[in-house]
Amino acid sequence: LAASEYLDFIHGKVEGQPKLDIDLEIRTQAACREAITGELIESAHDVSDGGIAVAIAESAVIGEIGASVNSAPEERWDAAMFGETQSRIIVSVNQENLAGLEEITTAHDIPSRVIGSVGGNTLKFGDAISLQLAEVDDAWKNGFSRSISD
Repeated sequence: LAASEYLDFIHGKVEGQPKLDIDLEIRTQAACREAITGELIESAHDVSDGGIAVAIAESAVIGEIGASVNSAPEERWDAAMFGETQSRIIVSVNQENLAGLEEITTAHDIPSRVIGSVGGNTLKFGDAISLQLAEVDDAWKNGFSRSISD
């Protein structure tokens, strides 16, 4: 099967290019800048290639700290974790700054949601995935070179 036929076979639909809500994107970027300027955010990573799961994994590897996503998504796990929906940024904040961040997102009329926590030496996505951060780090740094040498 061709890739598009395979996706159609699995999920019953094939969709085109993502649509960008430019007003939402502007509000999202403004809220993030405001929270950074106000020193509320510890880290921020855009959700683009690979979706939330990849953004969190990259942040965990670069920051050398684990993360646990424990909030069940409103959609399928695969769509929520790997979907490349526009205008999303994963941020980490200290607990005492969470209310301030929520005020900013409300003022900018953008949705926000606490999906997990940062800490430890594992990367967890619900009950589906639990990996040692060292494994994720190794795959991120060496996965491509290993795949072409096999």
